[in-house]
Amino acid sequence: MIRKFPDSSLFLCTHSDSGTDIWVEVIKHENGLSEEMIQQIDTEIGYRKVLSNISTLCRTINIVRKQKETIFMSENVHSQSIFELVNNGPLPIQQTKYMFFLLCYTVFELQNRGYAIRDWAPVNFCFFSTMVKYYFYRGIVHNTHYVIENAMPWIGDVRWMAPEMFCIGEFDIIKSSIYCLGLYLFLMMKGAPIYTFDTPRNIYKTMFHLNNELLDVGDPDANSLLEKMLNKDPKKRPNIEEILHDPFLKPVKPFPHYHPPSKIDIETEKWLLYLGYKPKICLEDAKSLEICENNLALHISLAAVSRGNYITGTKMEKKINLADYYAFPEYLPEKEKDNVSIRPKTSRSELKTSKPNHSIEIEKIVRFCKSRLSERGKNVETLGSI
Repeated sequence: MIRKFPDSSLFLCTHSDSGTDIWVEVIKHENGLSEEMIQQIDTEIGYRKVLSNISTLCRTINIVRKQKETIFMSENVHSQSIFELVNNGPLPIQQTKYMFFLLCYTVFELQNRGYAIRDWAPVNFCFFSTMVKYYFYRGIVHNTHYVIENAMPWIGDVRWMAPEMFCIGEFDIIKSSIYCLGLYLFLMMKGAPIYTFDTPRNIYKTMFHLNNELLDVGDPDANSLLEKMLNKDPKKRPNIEEILHDPFLKPVKPFPHYHPPSKIDIETEKWLLYLGYKPKICLEDAKSLEICENNLALHISLAAVSRGNYITGTKMEKKINLADYYAFPEYLPEKEKDNVSIRPKTSRSELKTSKPNHSIEIEKIVRFCKSRLSERGKNVETLGSI
């Protein structure tokens, strides 16, 4: 037996067909199932079917429902607790960033699917040197607002709960998850948790007296992030996207990655038609990552719309500054910073009846790009003539 839950037991077994070790959790209901128990089992089965594809959640192999028991078979992720990982000392800063990123990734993926972790007790996690696994699916709930009226509907390890989860009133489980993430970041940076074994009353008092001196973990970026995440006011805590883009996880400006557009909006489509290109073909070329004129026209149109340039009838509202479309405009020569209009000479009616001609302005942009690449030792040949 690995762990004993109030309503189930977790065992380490060997799969008879594959011969590999697996986890088997057995929920006994020999005396029948209450409506609450049926709903709990159905909910967990639903969670496992939807969330098992998240890499930081324990993968479910099979589910067997019998009259007297329900069995969950999962991958064997038995490793060590986070306290064994830190071993009474802080983790190396790079390992801390990576492990903290995995925890943030878990929250991010769950949030995108409409779920959140409620039970953040370390016993529900398995920590490896380069991986984190959360396996207690009954500790996952829908990411919504919960209300505490006369009594707390649920209580776990109070050392790993947000302060608003103790108070009468409404709280947002997503904001509570941000606070719990901060508790784990502090543990990995400091080598010890903020709250030690104490009464819930004393822990609750400590939550409202956290100061910068207590949260000092020796790294300025981590200190700044912890101060925001462990704020007693949930509204002042950052969201998960802001944490993932925090200087602690991204100390330098990352290299710009290319994400092909999945669809073309109406304004971008107007630009493409205005320039004489077919939106559907341009989108197909963009998804295929083909370097061609259709791809160039699509990205010029996308950039124009993103900067507030719209097509009204057959006229542009304002000219386009070429420097605004260059990745590093500060390195653009002064003579090339003049306003460039990319409006084709042909009218909209002509574009519908005849094969469109490529504008002189696009040819100028292509020549400009080729010249800049040539200065860096890169020779580029375009497909076809412009």
